Amino acid sequence: MKIFSLAALVAVTTVGTVLTAEPATAAQECPAGWACLKLGTSGSGPFLMFNDENWRALDNSAGTAGVTLINNQGAGDDACVATGLAGTGQVFCVQPRQVATVEFIVRSVRG
Repeated sequence: MKIFSLAALVAVTTVGTVLTAEPATAAQECPAGWACLKLGTSGSGPFLMFNDENWRALDNSAGTAGVTLINNQGAGDDACVATGLAGTGQVFCVQPRQVATVEFIVRSVRG
C-alpha cells in the first residue's frame, strides 16, 4: 500500500495524481473536529463529513474521480482517501488543518 502526505507532492505527481492547494474557505466549510470530502472535480458534488478511524466505502461502486479532502480535526488525527475499498490501493492522507484535491478514483475514506 502506498501512503502519501501533503509533503510528498513530487511522489504523488509521479504516479499521475494531481494535488492542488485549496482556498482557506474550504476548511471553514468543514466543522471543527471533522474531516470532510467534497466530491467531483469542481467540488460541486455531495459534501461528506466523517470523524472516525474506520475505512468507509463511498456510496458509489465505481468510485468518484476528483475529490477535495479537508481535515479540520485536532492534532495528530489525519484524514485519508484510498483508490480501493477498505483503504486498499493507493492511499493519500492530509494532516490536521490541511486541504488537498486528488484526481484519482476514490472508493474509500477515513478520518
